[in-house]
Amino acid sequence: MSKIKIAIPAIGGFIILSLLGLGLIGYYEEREPAFVPLSGTSAGKPEIKVTSFIGKIVEINENKIKIQVSTQQNAGIEEDNMILAVLTNNQTKFIEKDEILETKKDISFSDLKLDDQIIAIASENIAWQKEIMAQNVLRIKISAAE
Repeated sequence: MSKIKIAIPAIGGFIILSLLGLGLIGYYEEREPAFVPLSGTSAGKPEIKVTSFIGKIVEINENKIKIQVSTQQNAGIEEDNMILAVLTNNQTKFIEKDEILETKKDISFSDLKLDDQIIAIASENIAWQKEIMAQNVLRIKISAAE
């Protein structure tokens, strides 16, 4: 008799867990995928909003910086390690942020150097563009703490 008393709760527990499992499978099947391209995408590119790119400066010309950007750090670029042109004007703000010392200061275009890591920030959606107008350029500096 005692074996029957143990078997009934065990079978009941198994049935409840099975039903829960089936319910969870149904839940996951009904969920939307994490990435759904919106209608109106062009050339198979998803319609996303991007307002900044991070990259390393590879060329500096008058009012124009070329940066190398990677797909690991940026959404909205076509290929890994592509070169992106960042245009600046007299309205563009240049800022240096020291990640270690946690300081920020204004700098100028002439303070930028090759191999500097920057974040180019635009006021509009810049996804999939190869040339952007920067509203702000943030140079990332990592100095040794003194």
